[in-house]
Amino acid sequence: IYAGDYTARNDITYNGQPLNFDEWPLDNRNIGGGINLNYTLANGLTLTSITSYESYDRFQPKESDAQPLLFLDLYFASKIRAYAQEFRLASDAEGDFSWIVGAHYTSESIDEDPPRVLFVDNFLVNRAQVIYKQDLNQVAGFAHADWKFAEDW
Repeated sequence: IYAGDYTARNDITYNGQPLNFDEWPLDNRNIGGGINLNYTLANGLTLTSITSYESYDRFQPKESDAQPLLFLDLYFASKIRAYAQEFRLASDAEGDFSWIVGAHYTSESIDEDPPRVLFVDNFLVNRAQVIYKQDLNQVAGFAHADWKFAEDW
């Protein structure tokens, strides 16, 4: 099996420098975490806060076709950030009637820069580049209720 032959690509730059896979090897970094807090209020109510954050930076050359020609060779350079916050208020679930209400917020940013490049030079004499930035902000509310109206149900 061919393991890949990443050579200098002087016609493509990364942060103003010629891209050379020998000098810019695989470098993926991820960090994230979450916090779940519950606070008991009066009358059996519970307030819950769930917070999370993820950060992912990727620089990854990829030899996709396992052969020595420059075909289906890619590199990825992605920056992804995601944040989420949820608040919930819930009643005590021990009685015949229980409920929960809440709100959720999500913010995400995905940036592909420098462009993702698909090399197909040896067969198609062409390259495909993908440059994009995607931002998402989402807000949602929810509510749920349970009523145990009969023992047999």
